[in-house]
Amino acid sequence: RATVTVGARGQIAFDGVDHRVRRGVGCGVSLDTAVSAARALAALVDPEDAEGACSTPQLVDLDELEPELIVSAAAGGEPSGDYSTAALAEVLGARWAQTSPIAAVLGRSGAERIDVCFDRDGPHVLIGGTTGSGKSELVRTLVASLATRHSPDDVAFVLVDYKGGAAFDACAHLPHVIGMVTDLDDGVAERALAALRCELRTREKRLRASGAGDAREYRRRGAPLGPMPDVVVVVDEFATLAADHPEHLEALVSVAQRGRSLGIHLVLATQRPGGAINDDVRANTDVRIALRTQTPADSTDIIDDRRAAALPRSSPGRAVVRLGHGQLVELQTARCTGRPHRRDGALRVEHADVPTDPNHAGAAGDDDRRLLDELVAAACLTMERDERLRPAPLWLDPLPDRIEHGELAGLLGPTSSGDDSVWLGVVDDPERCRRHPLRWAPERGGLVLLGAPGSGVTTTIVALLLAASLRRSPADLHLYVIDALGDPAFDEVMPLAHCAAVVRRGERERIARVLGRLRTEIEERAAQETCAAPTVVCAIDGYGALRRLLADDPDLTADLTTIVEEGAAVGVIIVAGDDTSAATTLSVSDRWIFHLAGPTADRVRGTAVPAGVAGRLCVESSGLIAHVARPPAVPAVRRPVNAAGAPGAVEALPNTVALCGGSGRPTCVANGLELPVGLAADTLAPAALSVPTGDHVIVLGGARTGRSTALQLLAAQWQRATAGRVVNVVARDPTEQITAALANGDGRVLLSIDDAERIDDPRSLLTAIANGRHENVTIIAAARLDAVRSAFGHWTRDVARGRCGVIMSSSGDVDGELLGCALPRRSIIAPRPGLGWIVDPAGHRLVQFAAKLPA
Repeated sequence: RATVTVGARGQIAFDGVDHRVRRGVGCGVSLDTAVSAARALAALVDPEDAEGACSTPQLVDLDELEPELIVSAAAGGEPSGDYSTAALAEVLGARWAQTSPIAAVLGRSGAERIDVCFDRDGPHVLIGGTTGSGKSELVRTLVASLATRHSPDDVAFVLVDYKGGAAFDACAHLPHVIGMVTDLDDGVAERALAALRCELRTREKRLRASGAGDAREYRRRGAPLGPMPDVVVVVDEFATLAADHPEHLEALVSVAQRGRSLGIHLVLATQRPGGAINDDVRANTDVRIALRTQTPADSTDIIDDRRAAALPRSSPGRAVVRLGHGQLVELQTARCTGRPHRRDGALRVEHADVPTDPNHAGAAGDDDRRLLDELVAAACLTMERDERLRPAPLWLDPLPDRIEHGELAGLLGPTSSGDDSVWLGVVDDPERCRRHPLRWAPERGGLVLLGAPGSGVTTTIVALLLAASLRRSPADLHLYVIDALGDPAFDEVMPLAHCAAVVRRGERERIARVLGRLRTEIEERAAQETCAAPTVVCAIDGYGALRRLLADDPDLTADLTTIVEEGAAVGVIIVAGDDTSAATTLSVSDRWIFHLAGPTADRVRGTAVPAGVAGRLCVESSGLIAHVARPPAVPAVRRPVNAAGAPGAVEALPNTVALCGGSGRPTCVANGLELPVGLAADTLAPAALSVPTGDHVIVLGGARTGRSTALQLLAAQWQRATAGRVVNVVARDPTEQITAALANGDGRVLLSIDDAERIDDPRSLLTAIANGRHENVTIIAAARLDAVRSAFGHWTRDVARGRCGVIMSSSGDVDGELLGCALPRRSIIAPRPGLGWIVDPAGHRLVQFAAKLPA
């Protein structure tokens, strides 16, 4: 032992060597001498020191109470006083390798260290204390102490800070942390609670499968089904959580009730216990710690005793802990945010008022590091050195606000796509702590997408169609798009060989053509016993707008109704997007609900989707939130010509048509003539007027409707079919022309009469011909429709009585009365020159007449 003597005049004799101390001058003792002297004095106790070894100190550091954390980084066997993170990592590795109950240091009461064992003292902890009492520091110490004693395979943390997150800034970097929630993270609290519920279910299944009664027994058996660390949920300022989200606190307490045997622990800390600590909280927190409280009532709320209100304000960290019924202990809680002690063994050596020696300048940055920082760094180093895997986060991050199609695999992980469905995005399933693909397969039935403008409905329809085209050939999938909102996004679909049409809202003719084609397809498939036809997807963006657009046309409305109600049974599938409630009545397999606004939101049930995140939706069938990825990149190529099995394009009837090849040649048939005149509006196929033997033809129409051109075309086609003679009757001398024609009895004769309403028939020759008295003479007359309608007794009425003719540019259903038919009130094509209705024994059909004969 060294002998230390202190003289009356400032003399220190150490092992017989005198060291003089003069006032105002630094001590002449060297560092080695000071260390040796301090070591010799360390065992002495001053009986007059009120803060001596037998009393509770004013300040306690965590590494004072954890002897194994006192690191000796010796060089050549001599103590250097340096603090080594690597050496501390060695200590942590050794401690983690030991099996011990889940326990942490609280602080010191007199000379006794006070620990809390979650397995022995109670699974849950309640901490209360007013501002400045040391509550957050105690919470950090609990976390740090648990982390130094137990590896991430044994203990994991979920940190919840409702004071902005600053309390756990350093702790959040511990490898044990599997989740952190702050009041600044919108929606993360719900995810954390859902993940905890999922974790409870997982642990129950694991214990049942392993035959273990609880988590401790499972660990004693060596964790046969993989690590199952105790999860400590630490909530700083739970009173704020209870005030802002009472349902969250209730859910946490519910988790605590179920988690007693499953290794789930709750640590609740608050500044304001009043009102936040209810019977459920008291019943589930056996360990209660009260730091200084503002009122005796607050102290009673926490520990059932008033004494915490009397703790001195000058002693932050002083607390009263209740470890059982009536067992109260006053202690100084440990801190972990002070500077780590640079020391050897159990000895602390500090410099006091010593001038800086430039020859011994240490690392200033190291001196600024807190003990907690050192512990965190050492824990991370231990994980890296031992090649340990960090525990997986308890919950997945919220879905991003934007997802590219190429990012789906990374977000979903190794997810099997065993069916023929289309991946469109990611579905978030927080209750099961997983994600899975947002799928859609046409065979499952129709789909309705509801959302306000800008919510992502249109983009989703485009993504759906593009993704479907990548999975199937044009022979297996036909696409039809009706864009009732006029969005250019559908331009990406137009080049696909699968796509028959992208029809805009102003293209009424093509809309009618699509609806008519699909209605016919449904009727034909329904009539077949077996149907191996390709799947047809009809995508309608703006379903409500389309219904309003077609409201004045019962036929088109009926076509649409047939498609949406009967199509799915025969493979014609509807995908309808809408921003109103019109589409909610459709019978479909599922609905995807995007952000809704206005009255529609009140009428549609389901999880509300916030505004401002285009592509975010709720899947109605599951109630889960999902996000649609941006459409995949598709090569911008034109539709292949005559692609195998591809649908025929839906074209508009051109304004000008020509008679081509054999389809434009007239023919004689058994009961009359077939005179090709143009293209049918409904099929875009060649159309011909059937003229029964002995019948005549009348062409009715107003000025500039193409009436005269149609007359000339019909006359020319008649002549080509019969090789007869054509007589153009004019108003100057009609009787003489007609008489000459009748006198020539050889061959067939056609009387072509334009402006027929101006041709009189004083000798009733035309009337006789119209009534069939001259079998070899045929009349084709063109007249103004209104003139013929009002000219009772005129010979044109006799021609019209044969019900064979043409009505050019009809403007109403009454126009067909002269020929005995009811024309539609509104044509799918607006009146224009050359557009007329053919009326013959086959019925009536709209035709665009050719302007001239083929060469």
